[in-house]
Amino acid sequence: MIDYGLFPELAGFYLEDSYVLKITETANRVTFILDAVLTPQHPDYHPPNAGEHHCYHAADLIFEGLTKTAWLRRSNTVFIDAAGDHDMGNIDILAADGNSIVLEGDWGRVQLWGHPPNSRPHPRIALRR
Repeated sequence: MIDYGLFPELAGFYLEDSYVLKITETANRVTFILDAVLTPQHPDYHPPNAGEHHCYHAADLIFEGLTKTAWLRRSNTVFIDAAGDHDMGNIDILAADGNSIVLEGDWGRVQLWGHPPNSRPHPRIALRR
């Protein structure tokens, strides 16, 4: 459940079917390392590879300038697909919650606050080349 209208920075991506490969965290930044689904609106979109349902591309979903990060739930569950690839699931929820953002998936649930204090952070997504 993601309202992409609230997050225009995510135009051309479909996070619900993107795979979280790793999550990194520093004092003021959280990064989701993804095998991201690109939609036909993305300039780097191409038809899906054989045997795939979507166009995938390595990407980082970045939240920076954070003043607070609260992990409400964490999971170390790792899924292994038929090809032997590992992932932590998808981003099922990315929602505004007052002055914060909440993200949730099989990997956990995290709430993020931005700078200035009590302001909602904005995601940035960068393709890995």
